[in-house]
Amino acid sequence: MIQMDIEQSQVTKLVLSNLERLDPITVFLEDLAPRKGKITIECFGKSWSSYWGGMGERSIAEFFVSCDNHYLAKNLSSIPSDIDDYEEFVNVLKRAVLKERRAGELDQDKARDYFDEIESAESNLNDDDGLAWCKMNYDLLLEILGEDWWYEIPKKANSDYKYLCNIIDVVRDGLRQMAKPKVA
Repeated sequence: MIQMDIEQSQVTKLVLSNLERLDPITVFLEDLAPRKGKITIECFGKSWSSYWGGMGERSIAEFFVSCDNHYLAKNLSSIPSDIDDYEEFVNVLKRAVLKERRAGELDQDKARDYFDEIESAESNLNDDDGLAWCKMNYDLLLEILGEDWWYEIPKKANSDYKYLCNIIDVVRDGLRQMAKPKVA
């Protein structure tokens, strides 16, 4: 038999259901010690968890309710709030070629070559393959946008981050409702 220490603690489990456009959410709250707490949130097979070791005099529920979405999402996951928008990057490249052409920095033939390469890449410049395309076309991007071309890739809101923030909002509302005194 393996020798180990075993501790038992008190956990509060909440199930939030009947939610608009969300599957049921299960929340596990654990106040581990004064100023220390842990929360685990599960929805549709995905889960997010975090521990806080300095919550002041609040319980984990009170602490969670007092925090904003960005702080909570950052602690619960590594999902970025925005992601590269490779589809819009096509337009950035086209505008850059047009700007250089109008400024007389490109002749008509070179501008046409660039446009042809950009248009042939349009179907590959999507969220799934955009980074790979950029790596394969590094020299082209260097010629059109310069050494720091990656700073020109536009950003867009990350739908996974929005989903997590929606869940955080629902959990926060559930915790607030749980804290309200029951009226008989």
